[in-house]
Amino acid sequence: MPKASARAACCKRRLVRDDPDARMTPTTAFWVGAIGLALLACLLLVLPAGRPRRADDRQRRNLLLQRQQLAALDLELASGQLAPNDHRDAIVELERAVLEEADAPSGLRHPVRKSQPAESANSRRLAYAMGAAIAVAAFGMYAIIGNMKAIESGPSGFTEANAARRTIDKAPAISNSDATKSTGAGAEADASNAPVEAMLDTMAESMARQRDGTVDAAGWSLVARSYAALQRFEDASQAYARAIALAPNDAQLLADQSDVLSMMQGRRMSGEPIRLANRALQIDPDNLKALALAGSEAFERKDLTAAEDFWRRARRLSPAGAFAEGIDRNLAAVTAAQGRSPESASEARIPAPAKLRVGGRLRVAPQLASRIAPTDEVFVFAREPGTAGMPIAIARFSARNLPIDFVLDASNAMVDQGRIAGLSRVEIGARVSRTGDATPRAGDLRGKSGPVAIDTGDLTITIDDVTP
Repeated sequence: MPKASARAACCKRRLVRDDPDARMTPTTAFWVGAIGLALLACLLLVLPAGRPRRADDRQRRNLLLQRQQLAALDLELASGQLAPNDHRDAIVELERAVLEEADAPSGLRHPVRKSQPAESANSRRLAYAMGAAIAVAAFGMYAIIGNMKAIESGPSGFTEANAARRTIDKAPAISNSDATKSTGAGAEADASNAPVEAMLDTMAESMARQRDGTVDAAGWSLVARSYAALQRFEDASQAYARAIALAPNDAQLLADQSDVLSMMQGRRMSGEPIRLANRALQIDPDNLKALALAGSEAFERKDLTAAEDFWRRARRLSPAGAFAEGIDRNLAAVTAAQGRSPESASEARIPAPAKLRVGGRLRVAPQLASRIAPTDEVFVFAREPGTAGMPIAIARFSARNLPIDFVLDASNAMVDQGRIAGLSRVEIGARVSRTGDATPRAGDLRGKSGPVAIDTGDLTITIDDVTP
């Protein structure tokens, strides 16, 4: 940082400390930051257009992806999906990556051809247009789905919003009267959204014209979510289809596409929507949106037992917030449809203690202890012996508490009691996850027992293996 800038920054910090009234409000800070980031997005587009063309395709592709990431960060901040502190941290990392690309060795650059003036001018015009489009789209999307109260309330408001949005964009619908909107405030979009929609269309068309491999699944997913926020579900579905073609095993993309297709069918889950939801659950059995949608489909078929099973699994995994409240309403509807009071339904779900209660102690082999961080998550689960399907029961712990005493019983069961009642033995496994994701990944540390009785209380499991 230049000395003058450093002195100015220091003076500013002193003024803020000495005069509490001089501090920027959260709203002012948001708009200053948003405008600055919009200008940065424009610069990222315009500056490369005035430079000589580079022969290194990888470098150009990385810069384009970084511009897309910046646009995505702006939209997520505007829609409340990203807290200001997290947004600033992400921008710092992105700026560092941009500078590293810009400072690539000169040997990668080729002299400018004399025949390129017209091409360069066209590139600059396109860059100006794209920069303006991103800025207008970001502010326009905020006008549609933003939440100024969340900004004014500070970081705690964002934390709650993020917790809900990390699970699912909507609470799964039981009926049209009970359903919450899958896309936030998009239903209130009217003619005033036309400029934003036009900018979004321009961005999507530009992405569609790019060479294969230039735009990744995350870019198309961003466009799809934006279309869904505007309730343009057909366009959202087409964008999700492009994203899925690039990442066919992404469970969240499959669940999002299922959600959009169900909206196009009047919130009905039959046909392609449930097929996609089931496929998502095969990839990630703990995907909250897929669990919620599968429950909705079961409720449509009047299979109340299956609907309750899916929604209870989703409720166990979901944090407090709008999603959890929606699931609670759905479970209340199931209880009402079954003719039970909530109290009697709760009592009916508590089995005799001897049905399933496996307890013991989980420890780590000394040679692997150094590979476990305090922030890692530990999953302990029970399965039918000799199978690799969905766990019968699962519990989650923090690795900082290792060694851990655990109990698996009906309170953390993943299947109905009828299935558990038919078992006499289970196999207990444990896995350490750095990502907090229940899906096994290569490099995860693990351990397991052999088959044990379902009422074993003194089991010892050692984490002594690595997932290949």
